[in-house]
Amino acid sequence: MSDVLLTELVDGVMTITLNRPEVRNALNQPLFLRLTRAIEDAGDDPDVRCVVIAGAGVAFCGGGDLNSKGVADPDFPINAKQSREEGWPTAEMRSDRLSRYGQAFYRLHVMGKPTIARLQGSVVGAGLSLALACDFRIAAEDTKIITGFVDVGYSGDCGISYYLPLIVGPARARELLLLSPKLTAAEAAAMQLVTRAVPAAELDAEVGALARRLAGGPTIAYRYIKRNLALAEQANFHEVLEAETITQRMAANSEDHKEAVTAFREKRKPVFQGR
Repeated sequence: MSDVLLTELVDGVMTITLNRPEVRNALNQPLFLRLTRAIEDAGDDPDVRCVVIAGAGVAFCGGGDLNSKGVADPDFPINAKQSREEGWPTAEMRSDRLSRYGQAFYRLHVMGKPTIARLQGSVVGAGLSLALACDFRIAAEDTKIITGFVDVGYSGDCGISYYLPLIVGPARARELLLLSPKLTAAEAAAMQLVTRAVPAAELDAEVGALARRLAGGPTIAYRYIKRNLALAEQANFHEVLEAETITQRMAANSEDHKEAVTAFREKRKPVFQGR
């Protein structure tokens, strides 16, 4: 059996690849658990300066696996409980899992490092939630994007009700969730649902160039920018202004800032070390 999740670190870029191509990378419990831990590890690893989330095969992610029974996770005692039909999780277990998976995606959203979703094929349901948790979404032009929850009688999970209004506004979020239209990459780009759409043949080059640029950037400044933006989603103007004052002062003391000033004076490109 192949590994359901692949990770690769090259020159500061951690690529996390969903690897269930035979089912369009549908998210089952083993994949969710591996993805959760990979996100945590990437956030903690100082050698990781940018994270790319990708899907193997023809699709990014077709959403949750509707045929998955799941397996017991020893880290969470609640999963020892089983429903009357052997192997299927109880409603309590499902609620617990959905909460933890949503928290994992939010961890990606607030991670102090730039994140990119590499999108191709289909991006559906929880797969869309995963993509929206990233800072950038680069899509092949033939990508199809759909919320998809109402199509199977679901209301939405993994933070979709949080990310959509932030990105496209509340009115458009209602339209996308209630009607579940199938969007082209160009249509998604027009409403900022994806950062940009590119020809499929150029997808890897586009994602790679952006990832290398971010991995070579001022990591300390990125961390504080993302911290301030996460705060701005919940705080008032004065709280955000106070946070900016503090983080700007901290960034000014970083080696990255000193290198930028030196490079400016020497009329050369700065070489940031993420310190």
